[in-house]
Amino acid sequence: MSHPYRYVSTGGAYFRFLLGCVLTVSCILAGEVEHLLKKAESGDPQAQYDLAQLYGNGSKEIPRNQEAAFSWFMKAGEQGLAPAQYQVGRLLFYGQGVARNQQEAVNWYYVAAEQGHMEAQFELGKCYVLGKGIQRDHGEALRWYRLAADQGMQQAQFAVARLYQKGNPEVRDAGKAFGFYLKSAHQGDSYSQFLVGTFYENGDGVAQNFTEAIKWYEKAAKQDSAPARCRLGVLYKEGKGVPPDPISAYAWFSMGKFALSGDKMAKSAYDELKSQMTPEQLEEVQQRAASLRKSHPIEVEESE
Repeated sequence: MSHPYRYVSTGGAYFRFLLGCVLTVSCILAGEVEHLLKKAESGDPQAQYDLAQLYGNGSKEIPRNQEAAFSWFMKAGEQGLAPAQYQVGRLLFYGQGVARNQQEAVNWYYVAAEQGHMEAQFELGKCYVLGKGIQRDHGEALRWYRLAADQGMQQAQFAVARLYQKGNPEVRDAGKAFGFYLKSAHQGDSYSQFLVGTFYENGDGVAQNFTEAIKWYEKAAKQDSAPARCRLGVLYKEGKGVPPDPISAYAWFSMGKFALSGDKMAKSAYDELKSQMTPEQLEEVQQRAASLRKSHPIEVEESE
């Protein structure tokens, strides 16, 4: 296969992938590997895909064999099965069961992505970002990432946001970056939640709103985000979005101290508070930190 080509979309590529996994497991449980092999040899693309999955994962019936897995994925892929095309691309990209060939991997990602295969769209976008197997092109990367993001893939939503925020000048758009970080944050990604907080705090791509910044920083803090705790410390110290509260500020700083080196503003605010704390206030900080531990179940360093 030397050039990208297209198949008519049959839709639901990801769900067919999941169904293939279920069928593979059922075949193992029912002891129908021999029957599966016969179907695969007769040219059934789904059977070929399921058999490739068996070889790729290994089982009592079929020892793990990446070369055989690649061969059967290729047979299914050549018949237009998008999940198999994606797997062919993946194995070629990483050199598993076949010699590494990233240019050919991109071709296979392309045909699967054209059929709507979400993971293939994401991987194709990544290839365009990294310049692996194809010339680097942030515009094309954005196009493929967005197709995967529109199918609800959180990693793709984050990747789209990252390109809009930090990609080449021609694709940068702070408002769109915020929008896709927000989509990713709503799916529970802690770093996206932290970044949404920074956009609200700085008024970058969205109207400045310290109350919203605190809300999203707290969501990230509950997932062990030290940078989010540091930003909460700054906002509580400065009384932005909340009344000024040096005790809560210092408690938040104490819960994210190892991230202070990467946040000069937070480090300065922490050092200032530290120099002002009385023994009585430090004791109160301990109590406040204990309270925060209950609402944010994370490991907390002891306050100094």
